[in-house]
Amino acid sequence: NASKISEFGKKAAAAFAVAAAAAAAYGVKLAVDGVKSAIEDEQAQLRLAAALKTATGATNAQITATEDYIRKTQLATGVTDNDLRASFQRLSVSTKDVTKSQDLLNLAIDISKGTGKELGTVVEAMVKQLKEDTGRPIQTGRFGADMQVELINDGPVTIIIDTKNKE
Repeated sequence: NASKISEFGKKAAAAFAVAAAAAAAYGVKLAVDGVKSAIEDEQAQLRLAAALKTATGATNAQITATEDYIRKTQLATGVTDNDLRASFQRLSVSTKDVTKSQDLLNLAIDISKGTGKELGTVVEAMVKQLKEDTGRPIQTGRFGADMQVELINDGPVTIIIDTKNKE
């Protein structure tokens, strides 16, 4: 009987050791995935900030407020921050207005939730309608797209500096 108990104890210890190793490996995987996710999130924030500055002339305070809006909207709606950033960027580039973009994004979220359509699909329909309503071209492109750019430095360049108008 004692040998059976001893044998059982050894098997149980081995099983616990295997389980502990698996749990540790899974913990490492979770940590790595978390770091990757944080890096991707930071890159998405930087892309949105650059787009807001370029398209709307947004200040750092407006960009911070936009990120706060996205965080709160994500918590309230369950829409991922990546989807919200992509949609917000698309709208801000199209409208050139941060406030109007927020209003349109709120409407797009409501339409998406009510119809079951993807948020990006609703936003694209809005942008198309905006183009028709305004009669002006709307910039298009994919949020966070990988862009391969080649630069050929061939020849002289002239840069004119106007010192009379110092805006």
